[in-house]
Amino acid sequence: GAEAVTVTAAAPGASSPDWPSGFEPADPRRLARSVSAQGLPALFLACLHGRTNCAMLLLNQGADADWQADASGATALLAAARHGHAGCVAALLRHGASTSPCSDAY
Repeated sequence: GAEAVTVTAAAPGASSPDWPSGFEPADPRRLARSVSAQGLPALFLACLHGRTNCAMLLLNQGADADWQADASGATALLAAARHGHAGCVAALLRHGASTSPCSDAY
């Protein structure tokens, strides 16, 4: 199930450009299964904001490439495509994300 995830401060200058400044994931496997306070998975948020390296890490750690929002039917693939994040789209497709339409709402 989903669980809260903590982040730890990275050594100065060691932060990846895809993680928020000064932070790195404490445990990528836990992060791949985590959700935000709004119920959105880390993979969806990474793709929504074009964080390709984060998305690839999450996918490699078992994040669900086909997670679908209940209310809108939005997926990480739809979010990435809608916002022009080609790197995230490519990563999701390489990991088998479905291209079938799931909602007209998004």
